[in-house]
Amino acid sequence: YLDGPGRKDARLLDRNGAIAYATESMRLTTRLMQLASWLLLQRAISAGELSPEDARKEKQRISLTDIGAGHPLSGSDQLPENLMQLVERSLHLHHRILKLDAMLAAKAKAGPQSESPVTEQLDRLARAYKAG
Repeated sequence: YLDGPGRKDARLLDRNGAIAYATESMRLTTRLMQLASWLLLQRAISAGELSPEDARKEKQRISLTDIGAGHPLSGSDQLPENLMQLVERSLHLHHRILKLDAMLAAKAKAGPQSESPVTEQLDRLARAYKAG
């Protein structure tokens, strides 16, 4: 949208609207790039491509807290509906990723999980049969 129809829409705005459009489109692209970086990092961690230390270093480069909606802009009432829909969808995605990040951080803080009770019982049974 931003490289196609959005450019045409932006030409119809007055000075304040054009500044708001440029600012909001920069916020949008920055937000999406940070979210994509976070998702790619999680995939690399999940695939075992990064050590825990490397993952921590990479995660410090991604800022999920600085990419929210930002302060209101003069001229934002002129922004095209298509841009505003993209912004809202990106903010919704940002909110979901913040939740996931918090869940992963809580899980990491809790440490490694013990085995499930079922697995523990199966292991006990296996040991009992080996001993007997």
